[in-house]
Amino acid sequence: MSTTERRQRARLLFGALAVCAPLIVIACGDGERPAATGATTTPTSSPGTNDGGGDTSSGHDAEAGAVTCTVPPLGGATITGRVIAGSPPADTGGTLAAGTYDLTDLEIYVEQGGEDPDAGIDAGTTMDTARATLLLTSDTIALAKTASPLGGGAPIATTFTAKQHTSDVFLFMDETCPGNDTRQTPFTATATTITFHSAQLRREIYTRRP
Repeated sequence: MSTTERRQRARLLFGALAVCAPLIVIACGDGERPAATGATTTPTSSPGTNDGGGDTSSGHDAEAGAVTCTVPPLGGATITGRVIAGSPPADTGGTLAAGTYDLTDLEIYVEQGGEDPDAGIDAGTTMDTARATLLLTSDTIALAKTASPLGGGAPIATTFTAKQHTSDVFLFMDETCPGNDTRQTPFTATATTITFHSAQLRREIYTRRP
């Protein structure tokens, strides 16, 4: 299957790492949302569509207006993405441990040659920045995130809360705020980390606080 076909397979879940271009991880409309700290008021809109190969989503816009999403305050450091030559490792799923997690690494894989728009970028190059915190319970997830668009510009803020459960290597989320999208994303969990395959060639690594 070609890279182009893979990108057309699904909508992506999690990120806010790029402007509206191939491998975008959040729709431009999300840039209207304020930065997330604690209880945040956001417009009631869908998180947007994306054409990479991480999660698949379905849903529709909520009624016009604003709602308050209770999300964790941003913690941890601002992370700069790392370019890595090759393909992302396989997702393995696992058991999710409840707790508060901060983004600690952002991996951007480069398939050399072919149709990848990032092909030719040297491994080790740094690009994109993001800061994110998520709160995970046995059946819910809440995310606060700010991230730079690819190529620069003002950070884009993303917040949401959702009911969650896992099946095989996928985390399924039924959004409860600000919209009602149903989403899924491949993941890999260890005792202290969760890695989300947030786009076809991108992975976000979150580390649980002690």
